[in-house]
Amino acid sequence: KAGANEACLWCSGMQKTSFVRKATPKAGANEACLWCSGMQKTSFVRKATPKAGANEASAAAARADAAAAAPASSLPAGSKISPHTGQLIVSTGLADLDEIIGGGFSVGTLVVLEEDVYSTFNQYLLRYFVAEGLCCNQRLYIASADGDASSLLKSLPHVSTSQAHLSPSSSSAPEDKDMKIAWQYKKYLGDDAEGLSPSKTPPWCHSFDTNRNIEAAKLDTARLQKQNPNLASLASFSAKLQSVYADANKIINDMNTELSKGGSSPEILKIGIPSLGAPFWGAESDQKAKETAFIQFIHAMKGLLRASTATCLITVPTQFFSPLFVNKLRHYCDYVFSMASFADAKDPVNPAFAEHDGFFVVRKMPRINTLSAQKTEQITYTFKMKRHKLAIESIHLGPEVSRTTANPTSSIRPYSDH
Repeated sequence: KAGANEACLWCSGMQKTSFVRKATPKAGANEACLWCSGMQKTSFVRKATPKAGANEASAAAARADAAAAAPASSLPAGSKISPHTGQLIVSTGLADLDEIIGGGFSVGTLVVLEEDVYSTFNQYLLRYFVAEGLCCNQRLYIASADGDASSLLKSLPHVSTSQAHLSPSSSSAPEDKDMKIAWQYKKYLGDDAEGLSPSKTPPWCHSFDTNRNIEAAKLDTARLQKQNPNLASLASFSAKLQSVYADANKIINDMNTELSKGGSSPEILKIGIPSLGAPFWGAESDQKAKETAFIQFIHAMKGLLRASTATCLITVPTQFFSPLFVNKLRHYCDYVFSMASFADAKDPVNPAFAEHDGFFVVRKMPRINTLSAQKTEQITYTFKMKRHKLAIESIHLGPEVSRTTANPTSSIRPYSDH
């Protein structure tokens, strides 16, 4: 006979399949499996143990089921389990970017956005990132070179409440609670029918209006963490980096201490560092010393983030560094994106991209608890400023342009070689 938690392997002949008892048998019941014993009061459920070389779709479906089964109340505010990777993710603040990378940034990762040279489109992504954290009541830490983060907070976009900008799940339009289709299923819902209202589901990614700044009342609710007030007085670049790391380390250690004592629930910390490495961040004795201090800071921050529920977004003006350093920086970071505005192009812009403002390039995706990184549908996208927001779109051509233009990207370089 088999053990208490196993089926009878003699009759089933399945050596690699394990079973879990679904119902506790009565006293004196035979513990063999249902097949050979014929007992009707003992049932077994087979565990889903994937075999070697199994289809990846089954693994993705298992992750999706686990993500759906995870209670939302146990997760930090503004986070969810990714159905693609099974990691805890937070929204980027831009729905188009969330869709491209599979839902949002994984918690505990370091994100680097390579700035464009002659425009400031990269700052929109940083503001979206911070504004989304503010709307989700998450902790914020902004490391500004001048020691004052209020200028960035005041420039955050306004939270849009228009029905045209909200997702269907967040629409507040009144709806009829009575079912119009398949009304006969209403009797099976019972008291749970009230909990199925889509208006109670919070939006995953808020919509923002870049034409207006965020209201002052919203800024008063920001959980902005303190920054070293002496940061602006530090002369060297390495000293400022050490100060930023010390602040982030203290905030994360305090969060972990509060969580270990059981006095609070898990929370998300969003760290934003604009234009790190620009001349106003200070200088070193030579360029090599500055690049070495930069890499040491990135390496230390990545190790700190891995042991926390924080996500860090850094914008870097790569035109101030050598191509060798840029490649090394991409190697150390988890996410790497770059924005190349058409204002930076030396050659004239192809007419096929007349309605767009530049290229958005996905240079690297993270590998967390896996050997292969999640892949995006494309590497190069286009971005443009619409009426109220920044939009990232896939490259596509209209029927007229596709017939008249053989190679629409031949007359412009989407991004630099480094």
